Amino acid sequence: MKGLSLFLIVLALAPLFLDAYWLRVISSALFLSLLAYAFNLVFHYTNYAPFGGVAFFGLGAYTFALSVEKGLGYVPAFSSSILIPLIFALFVSPVLMRLKGHYFAIGTLALQVMLMELTESLEFTGGTKGIVLPLGIPSLLSYYLFFSLLVLCVLCVFSVERSRLRLIYYMLRSDELGARSVGVNVVLYRVLSLVVSSVFLGLTGSAFALWQGYIDAHTVYSPLLSVKAFLVLVLSSHFPLSGPLFTSFLLELIFEALWSKSPELHGLFMGLALVLLILVFPRGLRWKS
Repeated sequence: MKGLSLFLIVLALAPLFLDAYWLRVISSALFLSLLAYAFNLVFHYTNYAPFGGVAFFGLGAYTFALSVEKGLGYVPAFSSSILIPLIFALFVSPVLMRLKGHYFAIGTLALQVMLMELTESLEFTGGTKGIVLPLGIPSLLSYYLFFSLLVLCVLCVFSVERSRLRLIYYMLRSDELGARSVGVNVVLYRVLSLVVSSVFLGLTGSAFALWQGYIDAHTVYSPLLSVKAFLVLVLSSHFPLSGPLFTSFLLELIFEALWSKSPELHGLFMGLALVLLILVFPRGLRWKS
């Protein structure tokens, strides 16, 4: 926890010493860590893999962009990017959370593809052209927006790790029948994890839309976002509180180095790097948190 606190302090002060290039690199790492923390609220605590979790991220991004485009202020737009993914999660989670194993993963992927196709086919969402936000914000404000959301995620995970909920979710992961036998409402707690995850993903989507100034369906519903986030989770599975943050920064620096050296072969090299990381660290990274 001390290491995590120190790292957060460093991140809070980092923009004072960074140029525009490194500010964007660190912002990208913060963005990846936000996705990882949000996914981990489902993956770590319920042992379910929401491979299509970016459905809520994309929904939040489009809700925010459409709200701003229609002339709403930033506060109503951010509020709507929380409310819409939350309502959608409440609607689909009772069904999704009754699925098990790979069926759940396939169900969330189907949700992601459905929203992507629907978004591209509707006129008011901009179709395949996407949406350009009429107003942007400086990179520094985008950085601190990501950082603020990161602190909220860390506090949320910290609260779970220090509460009775941690024991309940441990029972769900290790012995579902045992949890049911002592009166734990398994579906309810799984729904809770997905709903809270959807809120953070919606907020991350709105911050991403503001940061980029432009979104389209193939960007915000991209499977690559899920791949990166789940690689972070696999490598940091032993440390739900600090692992996603440290691993996100490590991977983002690797991705950036590969991109700067060979942008044409970036995808190939990134895939090879991912395979090597999993082969070298099959049980995840380990450090003292």
